[in-house]
Amino acid sequence: MSVRFEAELADLKGRGVEPKDILPSEFERLVRACDRCDKPFSQVNAELVGMPIFVCEGVYFWKMTVGASVWLDQYAKKWWLDTGQHKAYFWAIVYSLMHSRDKGAFTELTDEEEAYGRIRSDALRLVAHEDEIVAAVDLALHLSDREPIAQKTQTLQIENDWQGVVARLESQSGIPAEKWIWERSLDYTRKAYRDLTRFAAACGGKKAERMKDELDYAMNALARLRAEIVGRVTALREKERKEASGDGE
Repeated sequence: MSVRFEAELADLKGRGVEPKDILPSEFERLVRACDRCDKPFSQVNAELVGMPIFVCEGVYFWKMTVGASVWLDQYAKKWWLDTGQHKAYFWAIVYSLMHSRDKGAFTELTDEEEAYGRIRSDALRLVAHEDEIVAAVDLALHLSDREPIAQKTQTLQIENDWQGVVARLESQSGIPAEKWIWERSLDYTRKAYRDLTRFAAACGGKKAERMKDELDYAMNALARLRAEIVGRVTALREKERKEASGDGE
């Protein structure tokens, strides 16, 4: 048991939540959230050396690239998210993470029926539980573990002017646009662009706000989980109190 995990249990106890009140699934998520806080940059460093995110045996995700995100924005979003088909859009995200660095996996998917068939075929070959896949999507996209699929798909924010972003990065870094689009993650590309913008602002005498890093994301996710557990237990006790006193009738 890690020191952080013990501290979280003590914090929850101070808020009136005993270990017996915590669900097994919440224990699992709490362990995972604490581990992420203890090693917030493990996935960043893995990405740096070209290691994808492990989902389960034989299944890996890449962090979202600009190319994959543009396909989601231009095609999948229009077909499924805008029409309320959140589950279909979620599986489009899964497909994008599996093939994020493969340009050929997207360039021909401009037809909804063909894209749906390709995504469904990939999904049927996955030897993973949906919970494992959802957890890996959360990790790849910095989403809350407990957001419903509809909210996850709405949370995924994609910038529109990638052409300008990539053009500036290419001119300033000398790294070809194709590499920024398909061989660097969207997070990495966005951070590189913002760092470049912050550097330019600093040279001009302006002060820029500190950007969030992986530790910020991890701590925020842990805080959301803590609040969720406290909220669930508090609501349950209030319901039980009302039922016992007859107020709920």
